[in-house]
Amino acid sequence: MRAVALGYDIGPRITITLGKLQYMMETHRSTHALSGIFGSAAAAACAAGLNTQQMRWLLSWTAQQASGLASWQRDTEHVEKAFDFGGMPARSGITSALFVAAGATGVDDIFSGTDNFLDAFGPKNSPEMLVEKLGERYEVTRTQIKKWTVGAPIQAPLDALDTLLKKYKFKPGDVREITVKVATDEAKIVDNREISDISLQHLMAVMLIDGTVTSARRTIRRA
Repeated sequence: MRAVALGYDIGPRITITLGKLQYMMETHRSTHALSGIFGSAAAAACAAGLNTQQMRWLLSWTAQQASGLASWQRDTEHVEKAFDFGGMPARSGITSALFVAAGATGVDDIFSGTDNFLDAFGPKNSPEMLVEKLGERYEVTRTQIKKWTVGAPIQAPLDALDTLLKKYKFKPGDVREITVKVATDEAKIVDNREISDISLQHLMAVMLIDGTVTSARRTIRRA
C-alpha cells in the first residue's frame, strides 16, 4: 500500500511539472509514459526497501530510460497506448529498481546540475512543483477511475446518456439527434475519430443501441 501511494505521489508530479496535455501537444512527447515510469520506479524502489542514497540513483536510472511519443494516438487499434501508458513504464521503472538493488550506482542529482532531466525535457512549470506539498497532498486521493472503457473526454457524455436512458426508458427509434458539448481541447481528441474507443459519435451510438459500452461491444459495433 505504501509503495502504491508513493508511486501515485511521484508520477503525477512529473506530469504536472512538465505541463500535462499542453506539454504533450507542444513537444510530441507522451506525458503519460513519462509519469508512469517515475511512478513505477518509485513504487518498485519502495517495495524493495531502497535507502535514501539508492533512491537518488534510482531517479537517475529512471531519467535515462524516460521515453514515449504522442504518436500512440495514431494507432487505430489503440493497443500501443497500453504499452506506452502501462507496460513500458512498468518494465523500465522496475528495471531501475532492480539495477540499484543489485548494487548499481548513478548520478546523485538528476533534477539539477549539468545536463539534468529538466534541462533536457524543458518543463512548462516551475521545478518546485515536483515536491509541492509532498507528504501533505496525496495524489492517490485525487485519482479517477474510468467507468467506461473509452477515452477520458467521453466519460461524462456516456454518463449523461446512461442516466437519461435509465430515467426516461426511451429506445433508439425514439431518437432523432444527439447533441454533445465538450471542451474545445477535448473535442479535438474525440471528434469523429477513426479509433473506435475514442470516437465520441461512435460511442454515443453504441450506448444508445446497447444501453452500455464495453470493450467487446465498442469494436463490434464499429465493424
